[in-house]
Amino acid sequence: MTVMRVSLRIVPVAAALMVSVAVHGFEAHQTKDAADAAAVTPGSVALLANQLDAAALEQLRAALVHQDATVRAVAARVAGVARAVGLLTDLRGALARELDQNAAAELLRALLFFDDPAARESAEGHLARARVPAVRVYVEWLARTGPENLAERVEIALRSLSPADMSGLSSAMRTAILRNPASRERLFRVWLRVADGGSWRSVLDTAGGEAPDTEATVLVEALRSDDPSKRQETVWAIVDRLARRLPVAAAALDAALPLESASPSQAGAPIAWENFGRELVARRHRHESTPDRAEFVKMQAPQHRMDARPLSLLKEITTRERSALREALGAGGLAGPLPEGVPVQQSRNTVRPQPVGRTVPLPWPSFLADLFSASGCKVTDSRRFGAFGISYRPDGRPAGGSLDASTLPAECAPALAALARMTLADPEHLIVEGEIQMVVVPVSADFVRCVTDMTPGGSARAVVAGKIETPRKIRDVRPIFPIWAQQNRIQGIVVLEGDIAETGCVTSMEVLSSAHPALNLAAIQAVSGWRFSPTLVNGQPVPVIMTVTVNFTLK
Repeated sequence: MTVMRVSLRIVPVAAALMVSVAVHGFEAHQTKDAADAAAVTPGSVALLANQLDAAALEQLRAALVHQDATVRAVAARVAGVARAVGLLTDLRGALARELDQNAAAELLRALLFFDDPAARESAEGHLARARVPAVRVYVEWLARTGPENLAERVEIALRSLSPADMSGLSSAMRTAILRNPASRERLFRVWLRVADGGSWRSVLDTAGGEAPDTEATVLVEALRSDDPSKRQETVWAIVDRLARRLPVAAAALDAALPLESASPSQAGAPIAWENFGRELVARRHRHESTPDRAEFVKMQAPQHRMDARPLSLLKEITTRERSALREALGAGGLAGPLPEGVPVQQSRNTVRPQPVGRTVPLPWPSFLADLFSASGCKVTDSRRFGAFGISYRPDGRPAGGSLDASTLPAECAPALAALARMTLADPEHLIVEGEIQMVVVPVSADFVRCVTDMTPGGSARAVVAGKIETPRKIRDVRPIFPIWAQQNRIQGIVVLEGDIAETGCVTSMEVLSSAHPALNLAAIQAVSGWRFSPTLVNGQPVPVIMTVTVNFTLK
């Protein structure tokens, strides 16, 4: 089991129209006239971030006890990023009363932003009844601050949750492990105890492999677990590493060998997927000859597609098994060949700096539509964009930046300014002091509709298994080559990663790598307008991650 990922072909670009740039500071944009403030909505509360005077603080205080949970969440975000000390007592009381799990997460985050023992005590006191969103915020904060007793505090935070809840914490655990190598083994052991098989594998795939000897004892424990799901997922994580030429400690390989009573000796005898994986380890590690499993592969590979895909990279599978694999998955379902003699490192198994560009992250459904409405920003079918450049403080709060609303009506500038003040650094990435990130805000009816019905807390990244029907692009928007880049002979590739929602629209996008910053905006603007058919797993639509390469080439 793993996160569903889609890799799309290279998009060539060869022509241009430059987007005009007019930059304004955040301070230039204030909220709408006070006469419009009577209706308290998430958007109207967000606009208070633009002018935190005494009157605005009173409105935030009232919003923290509003009947709408999203209003309470937005008020907590505004108060937290501004460290509004005058609201500290209100925030503590609000968290003690809060029953909505997403509002509780924002209140807990706001308290952690205060460098105050009482605030931290209130936040940690909530953990005994916290649900996934609040626990995720707390684990992300621990990952960023890296206390000496990190593993112990993570384990305490997870006690209120069930194993089925852990899939929502996989990314936070991955970040904690990668950011804190001294606690790696203890954090893996905590995760092995509390997670289900799929969540264990997700973290093992994306955070493991960097220190194989350190992880070996935990892998051995997993391979001897009483939980068959954890054993199977660990075996196949090891098979995947072998297929991709990644190092695996000898002790882990020994523990992944076939169990004495598990693998029937005849090719036609029944066998479990875990045991087939163990046989593959034996072929590589001990050069043992095991039965040909071609018929088994033909039947089982479609049900274990993510595990089976890299098997084509293993030289130890037989000719018949390779043919069965191709028949079961199709040529397009197999992993591509590896460069000879070059190990393939898992690029996500490192903590990267904040992306140099991304679309605006939206924590709440319908928030963007309400914010535009509250500011008087009229959204049409035209594809228009605003942007802001932003730097972050070490705790993830915005430190400052500038706005570009030059292509938008004046009424849209306050909405952009509020978004800039409320946007947090991505917890999965490192913060580089003073580095500016470009955040793009699509101001179009199509994008607003796309993000209105998204999963609370952002676009989900699904862990999937089973029969997968990959998405097809059903609407294309061609990137426009910026004139300034052409005039200065700038060309090259921009690699983007984004989330495709269940409906097939693109909810978020970030730059993984870029030949030049001048090309980033054009790439994001184009790909954010693409539309796909829904990705189906066992007939059900799921959100997926896609990777796109846009190639800007001078003629």
